[in-house]
Amino acid sequence: MGQESPWAHALRMKIKIEERNGLLYVHVVLFKCPDSGDPMPAVCLSEKKSLEEVDSHPFKVHCHCGWSGKLLGANRLKNWVAEWGGEMLSPNASSCT
Repeated sequence: MGQESPWAHALRMKIKIEERNGLLYVHVVLFKCPDSGDPMPAVCLSEKKSLEEVDSHPFKVHCHCGWSGKLLGANRLKNWVAEWGGEMLSPNASSCT
């Protein structure tokens, strides 16, 4: 049996695929673990390039030391933004809103 395309899988699993008229932006943020001080990356998708939504977004982050929790985007050390495209295929994709 061959591997099915993401579209076929999404339809088969009845996953809602959101069509966007414009671009999506991926926001990559870097946090510092409150226990170990190690870097912890997090990602979310937004229709906006600005950081306003990211600042108030609670990110679920995990560190290899065992710490896990939620941190607000405003507490980030660094951030990057890149164009992502027009679709979100995964229902598990983290939205910045």
